[in-house]
Amino acid sequence: MNDLNSFMSCIYVTVWGFSVLACFVMSAVSLIGVAIIPAMHKVIYKHLLQFLVALAIGSMTGDAILHLLPHVSQTAVAVTCLLVCRCQDDSNFSPSR
Repeated sequence: MNDLNSFMSCIYVTVWGFSVLACFVMSAVSLIGVAIIPAMHKVIYKHLLQFLVALAIGSMTGDAILHLLPHVSQTAVAVTCLLVCRCQDDSNFSPSR
């Protein structure tokens, strides 16, 4: 039992260690980008800045749409269930109503 606990704690520490390392590497890469971009020529800087703004807008729009899709599908299922229940309850149901 003691060996299992030490093994699990070793895995726990390893997972957290690699997670912190990955966050540090990603942050360092972004800081390198922030340091390099102002040192560029103005023409390249303007085009790169325009590209990065477009990339940010596209990423946020895509993220918002992906977050809204489950809500849309849940609403569609709820409306369909209401219509089906009404059809089953109402024997004289006709689509023209």
